[in-house]
Amino acid sequence: MPDLVAYKLYEVSKYLSLDAHTTDFFINTMNKGVWEGLSAEEQGIIAQAMRTAMEFQWKAQPDEIDNALAKLRTLLQVNDITPENKKLFIEATRPVYQQFEGSIGKSFLDLATKELA
Repeated sequence: MPDLVAYKLYEVSKYLSLDAHTTDFFINTMNKGVWEGLSAEEQGIIAQAMRTAMEFQWKAQPDEIDNALAKLRTLLQVNDITPENKKLFIEATRPVYQQFEGSIGKSFLDLATKELA
């Protein structure tokens, strides 16, 4: 939700439904050759900086989400999805899983379903 505020998506939308359909992933990457060209000490410094940033993000993100949602509630009609309606959505979209089973794999889909339920 912080992204919705940052990008001012409330300017082009009237509604926000809180269906919890996404999970944020933050991925940092580096060219393999550049990484391998760093000394072990430099790699360790970068790895520690990433751990520090990750720990900060895990602590800061819940407040950022709460603050963004509070602001969005003043700018849009926010629809809180009940557990019963969420279950209906899950069941209605279950056939989509089969579409990706061949490329992603059933075991990964089962794990994602379990973890994100």
